[in-house]
Amino acid sequence: MENDLLTLNGVTKRIENRILFRNVQLTVQKNQAIAITGHNGCGKSTLLNIMAGFSAIQSGTIKRHQDLKINFVPESFPRLAVSARKYVQSVGLIEGIPAAELEVKSQALFKQFFLEEMVDTPLKHLSKGTLQKIAVIQALLTVPDILLLDEPLSGQDSDSQKVFIQLMNEYVAGGGAIVMSCHEKYLIHQVATVAYEMTDKSLQEKAIEPIHSVLQRLHFSHQQLDQPLPAIVSEASEKVEQKEHETVLIVTSDKSHALLQEMLQAGFELRRMTDEIF
Repeated sequence: MENDLLTLNGVTKRIENRILFRNVQLTVQKNQAIAITGHNGCGKSTLLNIMAGFSAIQSGTIKRHQDLKINFVPESFPRLAVSARKYVQSVGLIEGIPAAELEVKSQALFKQFFLEEMVDTPLKHLSKGTLQKIAVIQALLTVPDILLLDEPLSGQDSDSQKVFIQLMNEYVAGGGAIVMSCHEKYLIHQVATVAYEMTDKSLQEKAIEPIHSVLQRLHFSHQQLDQPLPAIVSEASEKVEQKEHETVLIVTSDKSHALLQEMLQAGFELRRMTDEIF
């Protein structure tokens, strides 16, 4: 079809002697935002790497539109000694963006993501959430056909999440396509046009579930920078907001008690609890 950008047909991936997933059928089209969910280790990130051309497959075919341009935002961003400004400028120059245009674009994106005071800070000194913003910024310097996003909201604060969602919706409306691995129901509801789940070693289409109208917002503090969250968070939370020493979880009331127990046992301190109305 005219709008088809990339098609996976019967794709199977093995790691050593283990089948990670088999017979994946997926077509990515213009003006489409695909969300892929599933438990940790099920193969979501590997599937994105296959689409990007970074990982080989054992069987099946991959058909790409002629001159297809793909930009990739990984979940983990390298902690380099170079500053955020210099890194983004280097990526832009490699992409062939004229210096004057690159300066305007990068400064606008830094401002949108509230990073103006951090542009000259070495990447190795930035938090996970800030590094994730840098990863998104470098991917948005140009306009690709497909944007691959691996857990794009990981560590981002609430204001930056809103900016990200707005930019993604504008990009898709303009003809772009998104494939993102994520667990936040909030992000899926706000951005995705179609959702899939990686389960039982296969990719299955799933309905986009509506967010409940009344939720609870749990505010936690923690001493450790980028303190790991308990596994239950990805399953029980509708939305996760993180800053350097604060984590906010938005959950349904029936799951808040179990989640609260796990967070306290993991060393987080509950600061306050409020109702969140959508």
